[in-house]
Amino acid sequence: MPWFYVSPAHFGRLLDSFERKKYQAISIGDAVQTKTGIGNRFVISFDDGYESTLSYAAPKLREHGFTAIQFLVASRLGQRNEWDLGVDSTTERLMSGAQVQEWLSLGFEIGAHTLTHPVLSGIAVSEARKEIADSKKRLEDRFGVEIKHFAYPYGIYNQTVMELVREAGFETACTCDRGVVQPGVDALRLGRFLIDERSLSPFSSYKLSYALDDLKTVTRPGRHAARQLVDRAYRSAFPREG
Repeated sequence: MPWFYVSPAHFGRLLDSFERKKYQAISIGDAVQTKTGIGNRFVISFDDGYESTLSYAAPKLREHGFTAIQFLVASRLGQRNEWDLGVDSTTERLMSGAQVQEWLSLGFEIGAHTLTHPVLSGIAVSEARKEIADSKKRLEDRFGVEIKHFAYPYGIYNQTVMELVREAGFETACTCDRGVVQPGVDALRLGRFLIDERSLSPFSSYKLSYALDDLKTVTRPGRHAARQLVDRAYRSAFPREG
């Protein structure tokens, strides 16, 4: 699916725009704990753990002083995103354990994205519990950091899945539902807005226009540096310049 790819150049221009407008990237933990207006702050996250995120996105993020979190498929480190076969004709390499350590050494965070990337609502509850809880434990044991944040594979979840995430001890969980992270939001149902190559091209024909009283959340710029952006709303974030 070529439209899921965002080039490093486009990703860099997006970050350039954020920096010019003095937006600040913060952690998911900081975002959900905010009890008042948070002004021009937002959250950047990446799903699946693609190697290209480390190769292309990490240097750009460091250059602009932005933090980010990567949601990892715990049993697939160093492999490929085979769960997309049948939907996509190609697969991409996922970060190895050593590359995850490098990601952490750069000051970025990691979260869990299950063991194998199933549709959690489509498997037995016992299997879903294992996918969720064991992904947390495996990442904590391997990398020696507390895993507090989760992202639902494909953004698909139901009430049972949410309770399993809560039971496993996660503090937050990201969906693919459109929505703004605001004070009082359900921390296990955080909204996100997709940005892909089609919505960014031609980049020069768009401008950033954010309301300073809202939290903007950036998510999952995927395979070639950036895949998703969570923001106040897609239309208000990238209105056409007349």
